[in-house]
Amino acid sequence: MKIFVIASLLAISSTVSAQTPQTDKPSVDDLIKMRIHGVTPEFIRETRELGFGDLTLDELVKLRTHGVSVAYVKEMRDLGFKDLTLDELAKVRIHGVTASFIREIRDLGYRDLRLDDYVRLRIHGVSAKFIRDLREVGFKDLHADDIVELSNATKHLAKYKIKG
Repeated sequence: MKIFVIASLLAISSTVSAQTPQTDKPSVDDLIKMRIHGVTPEFIRETRELGFGDLTLDELVKLRTHGVSVAYVKEMRDLGFKDLTLDELAKVRIHGVTASFIREIRDLGYRDLRLDDYVRLRIHGVSAKFIRDLREVGFKDLHADDIVELSNATKHLAKYKIKG
């Protein structure tokens, strides 16, 4: 096991040295940080292939920490969000905006929403089911802002629900 860990750290070290703008080789602490967070030579290579260029160790760790995988970036790009920054990708992922969530909302007719709109919907607990439920009781053709307001209002009113 120790040999595998040492070999992995050496492989990561050579990849980071060759692919990041650092002038020095990573420290032992950097290598441990990379190992803990799953920053592998493959991950570094794949992020470069996606066009992110030479990312710093902190940027690579940020992506891994927030669950921004190469597959996630590709899914977001396939949905039309082609030029997202690392910060935007982390923000969207942190708030649980997934490709399937976007597709579900788009399938309900909301095709022109900005990424921030999807984030707001998720933050306020709006789901495709909530929108369908609103439509069933007569709320049709609502703007995303209106849906968020109704979501907040229903949560507020639920506190006062009469029992019995």
